[in-house]
Amino acid sequence: MKTKKNSTPNPFLIFGYTTPDYFCDREEETDRIIDAIENARNMTIMSLRRLGKTGLIHHVFHSERLKKQADCFYIDIYPTNDLNDFVKVFSKEIIGKLDKKQDILLKKAATLFKSIRPVFSIDPITGTPQIQINLEDERNPEQSLDEIFNYLRQSKRKIIVAFDEFQQISHYPQKNMEALLRTYGQQSNNVNFIYSGSQKHILQNMFTSYSRPFYQSSEFLFLEPIPIEAYTPFIIEKMAEGKKQIAPDAIRYLYDAVFGHTWYVQYVMNRLYTSPYKIIDESIIKKWMEKLVEENESIYWSYYRLLTNMQWSLLKAISFEGCLKEPTSKEFTQKYNFSPSSVKTALKSLIEKEMIYEEGGAYFVYDHFLAFWLQLKY
Repeated sequence: MKTKKNSTPNPFLIFGYTTPDYFCDREEETDRIIDAIENARNMTIMSLRRLGKTGLIHHVFHSERLKKQADCFYIDIYPTNDLNDFVKVFSKEIIGKLDKKQDILLKKAATLFKSIRPVFSIDPITGTPQIQINLEDERNPEQSLDEIFNYLRQSKRKIIVAFDEFQQISHYPQKNMEALLRTYGQQSNNVNFIYSGSQKHILQNMFTSYSRPFYQSSEFLFLEPIPIEAYTPFIIEKMAEGKKQIAPDAIRYLYDAVFGHTWYVQYVMNRLYTSPYKIIDESIIKKWMEKLVEENESIYWSYYRLLTNMQWSLLKAISFEGCLKEPTSKEFTQKYNFSPSSVKTALKSLIEKEMIYEEGGAYFVYDHFLAFWLQLKY
């Protein structure tokens, strides 16, 4: 049954964070992170991409319980390539936000910063203050990092810094990055850290290897999919706000199809929320998933051109299987006419390209929409 598109703000967010009203569950994880912060423990959050790490961090930072006792800063270092980039994104987020009054900020800037030059201006349209960060000497970024941490130590309040995609520092040409950050962290008694990332093996090595600077400096939180038992009433309630009905079986079908990954569930629901359908069942979910993957078909064919025939064939096979537990088994290799050696080689390449991932001894296609498209096409 069709109805007019509703004008209510779409409650199924796919990017960013607004209010707790649009955030589903994660109550236990939220309490764990806040408890760690309140007791001066660092936290490392690990999960696959698109499971909601960033949203969870912003949800924690939005907590009134936390706001009363700490200033919180979120820094995404995924686009950074070296220490200079790191210093720029770090300082841009911190400077100008830790001190609310501009006269205090300017005074501190004059006394604390020698290698970092913050340039302040007013947006002519909005009238809001703006800040641009310049490094006086990009050959000495360590001095700039020292100044940032010295600035943080001047605060009378507790400070929480969240570094998202923290594994990126392992790719920097500066090989002492871990040691630098660990040292500054130990020297800053009023600062605690949340490290989050999607490359679990890199992060685990950082924090569990005896020879690494961050060894045993943080507790771990492994983020799992939101349980279907929590997601179902959330989806039903939000759809009802838009005067739509959705069957629990339809939610279960979508949840299973994308292995409960938050972004994919949210994306489909986001589109269905503004669809012309008032009553949503499993057949409509299937129809819209087909529509969504067809929109990305040109992208998926570009993957075909980038992969070898064996890599593409293995990618298809894993999508058909859904969950591949024994890739070199006789049953699997004979079913798809593969040799064990070719599977091993292709598997390694697909993991490196982040086309597939390994979880609990099983292999999955990373992009669940791509897997659905492969199932439709072949």
